[in-house]
Amino acid sequence: MSEKSAVLHFDLNHIATLQYEHLGDDIGCSEARRIKGQLKSLMESALNETRIDSPVYTYLPDLNTPTLTAQEIKEIVKDSDEAEKEWGYIFNSAEEKLKFGDFSNAKELYQKALEIRPRDEYLIQRLTLCTYKEKIESKSRVMSCMDAMVILSDLSPETSNDPETTGMAGAINKYIWMDTKDITFLNKAISFYNRGYTIKKDYYNGENLALCYFEKSKQLKNTETANDKDIVFNEILAEKTFKSVLEITEGIIESTNFNERSDVKWVYATAAKSASYLELKEKEDLYSSKFKSLCDNSWDFNTFEENKIKKD
Repeated sequence: MSEKSAVLHFDLNHIATLQYEHLGDDIGCSEARRIKGQLKSLMESALNETRIDSPVYTYLPDLNTPTLTAQEIKEIVKDSDEAEKEWGYIFNSAEEKLKFGDFSNAKELYQKALEIRPRDEYLIQRLTLCTYKEKIESKSRVMSCMDAMVILSDLSPETSNDPETTGMAGAINKYIWMDTKDITFLNKAISFYNRGYTIKKDYYNGENLALCYFEKSKQLKNTETANDKDIVFNEILAEKTFKSVLEITEGIIESTNFNERSDVKWVYATAAKSASYLELKEKEDLYSSKFKSLCDNSWDFNTFEENKIKKD
């Protein structure tokens, strides 16, 4: 299986592939039902097919196919079911804790889930998120961000082509910059967000890239060695990126399957911030009200408010 827009490498592109359409953070309900039906048909066809079609046996004709007794199959299925139930309980509990902003308990549960699936990229991303969002009285946000970056390093964000990974690396560096005002971290955030936005043109990386350009122009204005050209350059980049992001989000909003997406409120949030920067008051008010009507926990709203654009 592969995402509809994915480009397969030369050694895979000749293999029959079932394609699906990705909607934001997950696959929509109707698309999931369609793919489920197609997978079922393919599996039934494969079970009824006696011909061996694996390329392994084409090139190694003397290789014997593996066989299992009915009892062995039964035991494998039983063990798999038990492991899946344990995994499902831990994972769903973690997602529920995260939904309501309980980052500390969610973090513990994601750590347990990672013990079962040590290299799961989604779990590493979730654990990273909880680590830099978690508030601990004895630890500064900068230290939490440093811890988060250590966790995320397993996914090699500097070379990653996953916009979620690059976006998290950008967020970590942005938060460190917010607390230290060290422009080195702001430049790192710009680099990560720009990588993610270049790869996928997703609204999350785009919004934060534009915000960082804007914040960099503001900080440059307050330096003794301010260069007017650098300031104007970052202001132009901010405006250009916000225009692009607004087009992307409005395109998503107008799409026929928009309401099936799991990230509807975040699309509205980004559209509102983009419209705000571009001084499109009517659109800003519309998208802000849509976002607020969908907020079901405080940390969503707090994140939105924390990242509001404050022009001079």
